[in-house]
Amino acid sequence: METNASWKCRGTLQRAHVGARRLRAHVGARRLRATCPLCRGTLQRAPTGRARTWNLKLKNMNKKKLTLNEELEQLEQKLTALIHRRITLLGKIAGKRSEKNKSIVDSGLEKKLWSLWKIHFKGENQRAYRQLFTILNSLSYARAEKKKFSEKPFCLYPTKNPLNVHIQGPGDIFQARICTFLAALADRSININNFPINDSLIELIKALNQYGAKLTWKEKIFSSNPATLSSVNKSIFVGQDAFNFYLLLCLSLGEAGVTRFTCASNLKILNLKPIQDILPQLGARLSSTFPQSFSLPARLEASGQIPGQITLPESIDPDFVPALCLAACTYRDPLKINLAPMSRTYKFRQTQKLMQSWKIKTVQSDQTLTIYPGRPEPSENFQLQLDPLLGGYLLALPVFAGGKVTLLGNWPEENPLATAVYNLLTQAGLKLMTSATHITSTPGHKPEECLIDISDYPELAPLALPLLLSSKRPATLFMPTSTEQAEFALDLLKFLNLDFKVYPARLEISFHGKVHQKDPWHSPDVYYTLAYALISFIYRGICLANPGSVTAIWPDFWKIFQNLPDPQNQPLATNAGEQNDQPARRRIIVSGD
Repeated sequence: METNASWKCRGTLQRAHVGARRLRAHVGARRLRATCPLCRGTLQRAPTGRARTWNLKLKNMNKKKLTLNEELEQLEQKLTALIHRRITLLGKIAGKRSEKNKSIVDSGLEKKLWSLWKIHFKGENQRAYRQLFTILNSLSYARAEKKKFSEKPFCLYPTKNPLNVHIQGPGDIFQARICTFLAALADRSININNFPINDSLIELIKALNQYGAKLTWKEKIFSSNPATLSSVNKSIFVGQDAFNFYLLLCLSLGEAGVTRFTCASNLKILNLKPIQDILPQLGARLSSTFPQSFSLPARLEASGQIPGQITLPESIDPDFVPALCLAACTYRDPLKINLAPMSRTYKFRQTQKLMQSWKIKTVQSDQTLTIYPGRPEPSENFQLQLDPLLGGYLLALPVFAGGKVTLLGNWPEENPLATAVYNLLTQAGLKLMTSATHITSTPGHKPEECLIDISDYPELAPLALPLLLSSKRPATLFMPTSTEQAEFALDLLKFLNLDFKVYPARLEISFHGKVHQKDPWHSPDVYYTLAYALISFIYRGICLANPGSVTAIWPDFWKIFQNLPDPQNQPLATNAGEQNDQPARRRIIVSGD
């Protein structure tokens, strides 16, 4: 217990005279602690005698003075505890507001809290502190939103029987979003089957309908009708996905007027500064609703005067590039985009291919892409290709359970990510056969050396890790270990109590058959949830704390998993719902034979 007294340390504790009170108190048998500001020793009061007085003892008297690094570590412990407490407290406040059907954001409270920050950090870089303030608030709001979909942990007991899977494969999620956007601009009715309806797509459909589009869905069938779109003087809710926001933002640039964008809590941490810097070249200005901030919600002022040519800097988010290309067909004049080398991602190439298949005129050179105005028009009987990443987790199943998996749909062989997934599965010992209408996976020859190289595609780490563990022997995964995906992989290996060694460009894993872990694992990423489902074939009975997270992108996965070995003989109707349903996380009991 700290007081206003001045402490003097001379081997034994002395207290300077402060008033008439001495260092005694009749306060029962509770323990009180304080820290001496001179020697940093801990003062402990212990009860003695019937009078229950407190004697002061000095602990750690000979403790050496902390170095700056040690002092910083101690401060960091206190800081993280305070941050956690703040997130929890604000999350509770937001949760109570949500229970009363109010907005989880209390704008009055936010203003009071920010005023305290401004006073304390007066004279500092308040833009940076405003970003930190927004991030902390967003973490609290995300926690409050998550509690709406609270779920209990589930233990996974997959089938022991050989597989006989023959189902429609998951449609490409990125292609689906592009087609949703283009369908809203088309001048004829469009229907697309096997449409992978998920939370991000539902948010995009509803946002485009706010523009005036006529988009609907029912189960896995997407439909659109011709409409005239406008965003002038509208407030558009963009949801939680950055690419959706970029699509809607670029669409609004072609029309003079003001548009306001709001978002879910997860998107409030998006840094708008690079976008704000580039928009003046496109005749527009984007300003955050909160002063000295670079985050959503934001207000767009567009002149509708798009220049004939624009240069995109390397600092721009790569997802912004395909969004601008797609929206450029709505502008009055052709737009020539000078592309940075970092902009030429597989998403960009996939976007360009889809634009051509929807008859949008484009001209590409080594460094530029020119998009001409025009209404999109899909080819007859247009179908989405298979999603190479999601499909890869189903095609990997024979490694763990044997048998055969056939996914109906067109495997995108020209997609570099699909090629990387294909090579990864063959490295793991699978035999793949492709045709125009399906792809089949069966167990093949097991490689002598247990190693997988995903150095060029570290995002495949969640799929590569269970494939390595399936060999049940020491294995090596080649990938940059400084990435976030590698960090998630290491956390999972630690949770499974597996031994490993980390090098800058590879990860060496030692295998043992039993996992002494009864606690559920909280997956940090949707794709690691899918990886954990594959690992349950090796360690049956492992538990997952958040199985519902995967339904945000793939609502059918747990039903497929639960109905192995032959899910085609079981009903797989999804609860994706009708046009007016809200995106929701669904909780499904995961068990098997």
